[in-house]
Amino acid sequence: MKRTEILGRWGINRLIEVAKGRWLVVIVVGILLGIFAGVAIEEKAVVIQVDGQQVTLRTFKSTVGEALSQTEIQLGAQDRVIPDPGTKLKDGMQIQVLRAFPVQLIVDGEVREVVTPPATVQEVLELAGIKMGPLDQVSPALSEAVTGGVRVQIIRVEEKMMTADVEIPYPVDRRQDQNLERGINRVLQKGRNGLERQLVKVTYENGKEVKREVISSEVIKEPVKAIIAMGSLTSVSRGGQRLNFDRAMVMTATAYTYTGHNTATGIPPYVGGIAVDPKVIPLGTKLYVDGYGFATAVDCGGAIVGNRIDVFLETERECQRWGRRQVKVFVLN
Repeated sequence: MKRTEILGRWGINRLIEVAKGRWLVVIVVGILLGIFAGVAIEEKAVVIQVDGQQVTLRTFKSTVGEALSQTEIQLGAQDRVIPDPGTKLKDGMQIQVLRAFPVQLIVDGEVREVVTPPATVQEVLELAGIKMGPLDQVSPALSEAVTGGVRVQIIRVEEKMMTADVEIPYPVDRRQDQNLERGINRVLQKGRNGLERQLVKVTYENGKEVKREVISSEVIKEPVKAIIAMGSLTSVSRGGQRLNFDRAMVMTATAYTYTGHNTATGIPPYVGGIAVDPKVIPLGTKLYVDGYGFATAVDCGGAIVGNRIDVFLETERECQRWGRRQVKVFVLN
């Protein structure tokens, strides 16, 4: 092979290698210039709203968090930044710093405090790790926004099913009886309560029962009604006399004699004057007492309470013979 031919081939290859190296340098330099030019172009102006103020910042940083780190704004652990600190920064972007504040939570018999940025009640509960049961109630509502000074109250609600046996009150059948004096009743048939078995839903709020609802019921024992005869007679015969009266009562009667004191009405005791309970028979009422006769309520005493009277007799012996007895007392018209 000729020398000139060998040299020609070597020279061409060398020239190609040199050319490649120069182009590589040109390309690298071009890329670097493009990067520096791009950085210079990407300076951004952003507006930061914090603590009631608005701050304009010009920065070459690439994320919201990096831009904030360039300022003197101190972020608390629970402060919220909008958009998120990891968000890519854009020219003209609005950045908000929302300061956290304490909120009181009343739950399970305790008062707890949680520091939170502006959020809904539901978000605050999630932050505090409080789980709501399906029936639990919360005030304010879960969707409402929480502000400083607000108390969030959680009411734990629980429902339980139980059975209960409940008495059914017996009905009363009252019948007028013309053979009985008005005011006197007679039981013809004694009433008996029935029994009902109920399925009850009991609602508890914070462990305390607040409501009972009967879901279903079954009568186990039917009630038996009471039958009562009610006197309607207003006139009776005593000692050949016709007595017209307003009402009659069966009362326990005892007797007393002179004590050396006047009666409660200020007059001396006398036969025909009796002691009564003024809440049952007002003083001054005209009466007829079976076994004693006509009488007037003129006295009272500490032992004479309710359906009791004390008739006056002249002697201690008469009082002993009288003893204690049940009598009919007629309140005369």
